[in-house]
Amino acid sequence: MNGREGSLVLINGAIAPTLQTENALIRLRLLNQSPGRYYNLMLEKHSMIVIATDGGFVNTPYPVDSLLLAPGERYEVLVNFKQRGDFSLMNMPYARGRKGIDEPIEMEGMDNMQNMDMTTKSTGEGSLMTLRFTGSRQAARIPERLNSIWALNPKDTVHRRTINFTENMGMLSFSFNGKEFDPNRVDIRAKLGTVEIWELINNTDMDHPFHLHAYPFQVYARNGKPEPQPAWKDVVNVKPKETVQILIPFKDFTGKTVFHCHVLEHEERGMMGAIEIVA
Repeated sequence: MNGREGSLVLINGAIAPTLQTENALIRLRLLNQSPGRYYNLMLEKHSMIVIATDGGFVNTPYPVDSLLLAPGERYEVLVNFKQRGDFSLMNMPYARGRKGIDEPIEMEGMDNMQNMDMTTKSTGEGSLMTLRFTGSRQAARIPERLNSIWALNPKDTVHRRTINFTENMGMLSFSFNGKEFDPNRVDIRAKLGTVEIWELINNTDMDHPFHLHAYPFQVYARNGKPEPQPAWKDVVNVKPKETVQILIPFKDFTGKTVFHCHVLEHEERGMMGAIEIVA
């Protein structure tokens, strides 16, 4: 019950498109619009340099060999081509927990890309698109700093909340703190101008991408390990049995909004809550 994935993956509405460029350095905006599919992206023979997340530029760009995008999550990356040729943007295997009520969890490892079929499998693994570089190699100069995000301090928070991710597979229901969504109920009331720390505790046996509307947050720590640099996010993936701490500044406006799992079927089966910001 990980959410519907379907048999095809579209990139900007096309199946397995080719992007041709003469530019040695390109910028890609990656957005996971799938309702339930995760993308564990790897670019053949190249690393990617992360320059932005959901909420804008990061402070310091950083290279990655692979990049996991949960539903609703966004990243911007730079690619500096090393040579001319065709290079596959691959969706690599990712074990995200339970797949169905009685279906076993697959724990397939990430083999090197030379041993992987370059066609898209029915699971969505394989080549998603081709980047074709026809220009001349040129080493790019990447700025050392792109932003000046101040890290929020847990000592400045006025409230600590616990959000438990819960499920009842017998009823095919998902919830926060054991309560399915009720549009007539406000689950959390927060005060304008304050900062809160929320502990997202995933008690289920599958990943859940947590999304908060209207109020960007900073991921502070995962299982007690602080994040290497602050960044503004509105979606964070929480793995099975994982605890993620986020810091949320409630500013600019009052009113009601929601937080929910970004896997569509999980949200529709109850994994959503309402929050009201008051003056």
